[in-house]
Amino acid sequence: VDWGYGTGPFYARLARILDVPRVGAGTKFRETPEWCSLVAFGVLAFLENSCGTALSVDDLAACETAEDLFLRTC
Repeated sequence: VDWGYGTGPFYARLARILDVPRVGAGTKFRETPEWCSLVAFGVLAFLENSCGTALSVDDLAACETAEDLFLRTC
């Protein structure tokens, strides 16, 4: 999947899941206001369905920024 980089579709979709107006490479997704276990599940489902990469909960926990997610999956 070629998501591009920077403000591409990957970050736009992640912003919708996190319910924030914008996500950039340096966004610390767990610090967003709506972050909870249900949102985490949504992120994992998005990564598996859209990027074809299944991340474990431990893998997700090891990521700090949106860029970390991008680099691990796409």
